[in-house]
Amino acid sequence: MKRASPEVVAVFAILQRQYPAVLTYLEEWRTEELTKLPFAAQNTAIAQGRCQVLHELVELVSGSPEMADTFNGRPSPRTPNRSVTYG
Repeated sequence: MKRASPEVVAVFAILQRQYPAVLTYLEEWRTEELTKLPFAAQNTAIAQGRCQVLHELVELVSGSPEMADTFNGRPSPRTPNRSVTYG
């Protein structure tokens, strides 16, 4: 998959946070395509490619908030803070 730039990741993060239905739609579409894949009699490679692209899009959209936070130098709110401060 083509690596998304920090700007694109930020846009996907906003999309995922403000419109979670988009991620749900992509996940359902991916599941539907995976279910149909064993029965793809013609153009199996196209069906496999569609599944791969949908999988990568779901991974990008679902992981974009954490990636955007990393690009901005902030810890992700979904990741526990593992830093230890001694004082």
